[in-house]
Amino acid sequence: AIDPDLPLSDLQTMTQRRSRLVVPQKLAMGLSGMFGVVALFLSALGIYGVLAYVVAQRTREIGIRIALGGTARAIFQLVFNEGLILVIGGLAIGLVGAVGLGRALEGQVFGVGPTDPYILGAVAFSTALIALLACVSPAHRAARVDPLNTLNQQ
Repeated sequence: AIDPDLPLSDLQTMTQRRSRLVVPQKLAMGLSGMFGVVALFLSALGIYGVLAYVVAQRTREIGIRIALGGTARAIFQLVFNEGLILVIGGLAIGLVGAVGLGRALEGQVFGVGPTDPYILGAVAFSTALIALLACVSPAHRAARVDPLNTLNQQ
C-alpha cells in the first residue's frame, strides 16, 4: 500500500515454505529408515550364516542322531531352537538399547514418544519374523542330512 510499484520477490505459499523447512528432518528420517532396513538384512544374514556354520560343523553329530532314530522333525527343532535363542537374546539386547537411546534421540522424533510401545512392538515383531525365517533354511538342511554318507566320511 505504501509503494505499489515495489517489485515482489520470493513469492511462496506457506505450504511451500514449511516443506522447505523440514527437509533436514525428512532426510534424517529417510536415512534412518534406509539404515534400519540394511541393519535388518545384515542381522538376518548373520543369523543365517551362524546357523549354517553350526549345521556344517555338526553334520556328523546330526547324522549320528538320525542314524540312532532321531526324526527329521526333532533335528529341525534342535537347530531352529538354537536360532530362536539367538533371536530372543538379540531382541532383548536391542529393546534395552532402543529404550536407552530413545531418550537421547527424543528431540529428533516428532509425534512419537521415545518408548512408544506400538513402534517398539512392530519393530521387534518384524525383526523376529525375518530372523526366524532366516533360521528355517539351515534347520531344513540339517533335517535332510543323510546319515549313511555322513558316517562314511572321515
